[in-house]
Amino acid sequence: MRVGVTGHRVLGDKAGDWVGQQLDGLFSNLAASELMPGANWQNQLMLQYLSRTKTPWQIDQEVGNLESDLLAPDPALSYLRYDVLMDDDSLDNLGLCSPAKVDVAA
Repeated sequence: MRVGVTGHRVLGDKAGDWVGQQLDGLFSNLAASELMPGANWQNQLMLQYLSRTKTPWQIDQEVGNLESDLLAPDPALSYLRYDVLMDDDSLDNLGLCSPAKVDVAA
């Protein structure tokens, strides 16, 4: 996939080409960073639609969490997803010590 700006060629000089290259890189990076969350949610939707997960995630208001939907008569796979927030409070609740609180000198 190529995402870029071709309007810089109108300038026709080396400065214009340099600006165009910078814009091409900028828009390519932006496009990739916008595609990744969408791909993540697409995977989540398909995995939940193919399984009877015990940890359903709300996809969006229209789709919901698919807990009463299944693509086939029987689940095609088993799927569980657990995301853990890695902040001090969450780690403390799990009885784990935050890396920031570890005394490496000891």
